[in-house]
Amino acid sequence: MFCAISGKLPKEPVLSPKSKCIFEKSLIELYIDENGKDPISNTPMTKPELISISQTSQQVSLTNSINSSTLNANYSIPNLLSTLQNEWDAIMLENFKLRKQLDSLTKQYSTALYERDAAKNVATRIMKEKNQLTKDLQNLTLQINKDFASDNEDENEDEPKNENDTTIAQ
Repeated sequence: MFCAISGKLPKEPVLSPKSKCIFEKSLIELYIDENGKDPISNTPMTKPELISISQTSQQVSLTNSINSSTLNANYSIPNLLSTLQNEWDAIMLENFKLRKQLDSLTKQYSTALYERDAAKNVATRIMKEKNQLTKDLQNLTLQINKDFASDNEDENEDEPKNENDTTIAQ
């Protein structure tokens, strides 16, 4: 049983019913006070929802040997170690928050890059279509002008060119 935030053996283990993870009671309470939600599942959560885990005598002795509270009260070096442990816990909590934020920002960045790439591809395709339509329009305009010119020439050939031609034709 290790704390999901600090990765260390918890002194007072509690279970989050939201994420089904084990936490050090003091760390999860700090996190809930600051954020109001479970650190793993991000679902709203309150302190009373935490479930205390009772430990066997072997687990208690192991926890006490690692985190001895009697040494903290009697000696200055262990007291210093306790202070360092508290600082470590605070750093681990901050590190956990930063990792979650990094994951979230990485997903947002990835999505933004994907959307930008898709928009670039759409813009390129539209520009190609526009250029093709412009060429088609120019070709069509030239064809219409040629057809119009040939129709005019045909009409001019059918009409007599001068008055002599009209008299001969009669």
